[in-house]
Amino acid sequence: MGIMGHNLTSSDGTTAQAGLGDTHWNGGTQYGYRKAGGAIAIYDLVAEDNTLAVCVAGTTTISGAKPSGFCIPQFAVASGEFFWAPIGPIAPVSWDNATTFKVNAAASCAADVKLYTTAAAGVIDDAASTTDLIDGLQLTETITTAAAAKCIAVGRLGSNTQD
Repeated sequence: MGIMGHNLTSSDGTTAQAGLGDTHWNGGTQYGYRKAGGAIAIYDLVAEDNTLAVCVAGTTTISGAKPSGFCIPQFAVASGEFFWAPIGPIAPVSWDNATTFKVNAAASCAADVKLYTTAAAGVIDDAASTTDLIDGLQLTETITTAAAAKCIAVGRLGSNTQD
């Protein structure tokens, strides 16, 4: 559940329990309150638009021409539901001081390197190709097959913020 009544383990359903765009700090991680613009799988990288209605990040949702923010829900979210998700910085462990944060990563993704969006919606990779860098996000483990991988973020999650 988290502290101070913020639900950090599941969505709030279709009735908002906080202000859209509100932020909350817990254990070194900043969470943002968002609304799903479509179905979101657990650990998907999610792109934010200027209304904070979010959709799963991929090459069709990130243009590269404008700054984008991201969040990484740690549970599945249905379209139209409100939820709290890490927006960065992201600490090594969650509100319970035991659970690690995760993000969906492509096969053979390395720890401690820059990470990028991919054509696979919600999935990140360490191969740059023609996709966008995700500022500050890094894996804390190397994986060999596509999986949810442990991660941290040193700052607010974003892309195309330095051009």
